[in-house]
Amino acid sequence: MTENSLARRYDLMPGQLAHVLRRIAVEGWIDRLPGYGWEFQPMLTSMESYQDSYRFRLTIEPAAVREPGFVLDREAGP
Repeated sequence: MTENSLARRYDLMPGQLAHVLRRIAVEGWIDRLPGYGWEFQPMLTSMESYQDSYRFRLTIEPAAVREPGFVLDREAGP
């Protein structure tokens, strides 16, 4: 993906996008390509990684909806 396409898709200013891209590059799930492109790396590549991801979500998602600032986005729908 290009930086321009990411900025448009997520409605980000260039500085915001650069910050996010640097952070996720450090975490190892995106790599910079020559020029202004980025390539997402495969993350869930085995049954074990899917199960680990699901167990993690079971842990954090209930806590997230109990946060004081949580508001349900009813327009998003199922």
